[in-house]
Amino acid sequence: MKAVYGGDAFPPSRSRTCRNVCLAATSVVLVATIVLVILCLTVFKAKDPTTTVNSVVLKDLDLALNIPRLSVDVNLTLGVDLSVNNPNKVGFKYKNSTAFLNYRGTNVGEAQIGSGEIFADRTKSMNVTLTIMADRLLGKSELFSDVVAGTLPLNTLTKVSGEVSVLGIFKIHVVSTSSCDFRIDVGLTNYKPKDPITLVDALVLRNLEICHHAPKLITMVMSFSIKNGNKVAFKPSKGTAILFYKGVNVGEADIEVGKVAPGATISTNVTLTALADRLMGNPAVSYDMLAGSMPFNTFTKVPGKVKIFGMAKVAVTSTNLCGFDIDIRSRTVGDYRCT
Repeated sequence: MKAVYGGDAFPPSRSRTCRNVCLAATSVVLVATIVLVILCLTVFKAKDPTTTVNSVVLKDLDLALNIPRLSVDVNLTLGVDLSVNNPNKVGFKYKNSTAFLNYRGTNVGEAQIGSGEIFADRTKSMNVTLTIMADRLLGKSELFSDVVAGTLPLNTLTKVSGEVSVLGIFKIHVVSTSSCDFRIDVGLTNYKPKDPITLVDALVLRNLEICHHAPKLITMVMSFSIKNGNKVAFKPSKGTAILFYKGVNVGEADIEVGKVAPGATISTNVTLTALADRLMGNPAVSYDMLAGSMPFNTFTKVPGKVKIFGMAKVAVTSTNLCGFDIDIRSRTVGDYRCT
């Protein structure tokens, strides 16, 4: 008997079907792989986010020159407004990052940027405060000459690093870096001394005595504040508050306040008394008493000095002029108008 190999055990049509299925499956996998690779290289290709410095604001700057030693002490604080754009089609998760402040290639300050996430095709704003660390400026011989010349060259460098997850499979490391060069004008013109500002907070009638239809005693308390808008302390000397009735000085008092720190405001008060002998003989007093209202003015003047760069003492003066009426019947001070 002759042996039969193959035969009807594996019909040709069934073999072709299996082969076609295998080829189809292989083709699908190959096409899917090619599409996946194309997507990874185009649409889902990981891109580094871009960081943009929108603005740099000088929040505080104090300078003290030491001429004999040719040195300078600098206290400087900057506010930096950043925006980080994520151009990827997936979210960008960034780690704790750092912003640096550099002076002529030397790192003189830094600030931390907390971790977070920026969604796909979104931009996130960040605000960073950078302060110069004075000890890092030691030995920088160029600092004195830069300050004397009037400009301070600085640089901010921000580096935000993290990961993007492509198709939820591949985690790819990306970094966003931004460097911004700028100069701060520290010329003396920017630190021109300013006169402090006096603001009247309240005027209260403390006492009003009338005798024979004429004021015998008028006493009032004026509360006011002095705001120092300079970058250095204001050291006032003895000031004066004057009470006027229709342009005539009818009373005055001394003003004594302590040193006012840079940018600070202090409050104080003074008691003003209208002297009866200065009101007597003024025919307008009788008319105003009959009308029930007497017009007054207060004028305050507080002189003093500010020291620029720890060297030059410059005189400044804080003044204020207010007008108001005293209602005789209600014994109150009406609305006051100040300049």
